[in-house]
Amino acid sequence: MTKFHRFLLAISTPLLVSLTAAWMLFIAGGILRWWSFRLATPLFLYAMVGFSFALVFWAKNRRLRYLREAALPVFLKRKLRETYPHLSAKDCDLVEHGLRQFFYACSRSGTQFVAMPSKVVDAMWHEFILHTSAYKNWCNLALGRFLHHTPSEAMGADLRRNDGLRRSWFHSCKDESIDPKSPSRLPLLFALDSKL
Repeated sequence: MTKFHRFLLAISTPLLVSLTAAWMLFIAGGILRWWSFRLATPLFLYAMVGFSFALVFWAKNRRLRYLREAALPVFLKRKLRETYPHLSAKDCDLVEHGLRQFFYACSRSGTQFVAMPSKVVDAMWHEFILHTSAYKNWCNLALGRFLHHTPSEAMGADLRRNDGLRRSWFHSCKDESIDPKSPSRLPLLFALDSKL
């Protein structure tokens, strides 16, 4: 990803908020008769709305691509092997893929809570978040926001936690083209702990 694309991703959220505020002010000003609508006014408004939608579409696709392809810090696998010495290099690659799948679920869920179902993926995520600057930059580029760490969870009496696990399940299944209502197998994020 070029520096220019990184810059655009970094400013896309504040830029979108500014554009939305500008066109809402523009409409409100016309309704309140602060200025008169002319032929150029609706064209300007349509152009601003169109640019806003194009920016949202571009940023969403670019963030998903970054989430899938951007390199995670190399030390994460080393730290994971210190915690779980029996893991091979291939196992660590699977755990990294599981972490990306979790971030994908978080991305698709917007600001709704998504629970972490895997302890081994949670260990890698925890190591990543300890390196605050790198984690913050990666989250801003991949998700457009900082994602706070929540420990791995299992189903229980707390409805919020159960909803978070359902979101994680649904988006992990969708990521691997599995029907979430009648799965033929477990998605990687849910299968890793028993596999490893």
